[in-house]
Amino acid sequence: MRTTLCLSVLFLAAVVGGCAANTTAHRADTASPPPMLIDTLGVTMPLEQLVTKIAYRPYIPRVQALRFAAIPPLGGADTPDGRGIAIEYAAGKNAMVLSEWPSRHLPVTFDGVNVVLRPCTGERFDRSSVAWSSRSGLVMTLQPDGALPAGTVAAEARHLMASGACS
Repeated sequence: MRTTLCLSVLFLAAVVGGCAANTTAHRADTASPPPMLIDTLGVTMPLEQLVTKIAYRPYIPRVQALRFAAIPPLGGADTPDGRGIAIEYAAGKNAMVLSEWPSRHLPVTFDGVNVVLRPCTGERFDRSSVAWSSRSGLVMTLQPDGALPAGTVAAEARHLMASGACS
């Protein structure tokens, strides 16, 4: 009798535990992530495919990349020579989007400042986004995916510039 009672209790615990685990797994499987900022900027694709759509060497930060996209050029026809790329990545607990385009010697002005003429100098271009150019002729912008203080985005932009986004 004791053996039957113990087996019954173990069986009941396994069934109840299995149902709870199954319900939790089902909820996790059906939950969808919120839309990402990068999805509104261009056509998302794997990095291996993206680099075949551009005609320059982009800066790829050493971060946890979440998604890549081909984005329209700053001006002119949408060709590999002018097309940009965007990288949405995790910067600590924050999601950021780094966008890059070749400058093609065009004046690129944010808040009255031509960033092409002042490489490696970050300029705010809205409440919390930063733009700069690299010495190699790329124009870059950094935007938060969500509301973040301007200082947080500016600090991340400085970090990227110090890590190679200015070369």
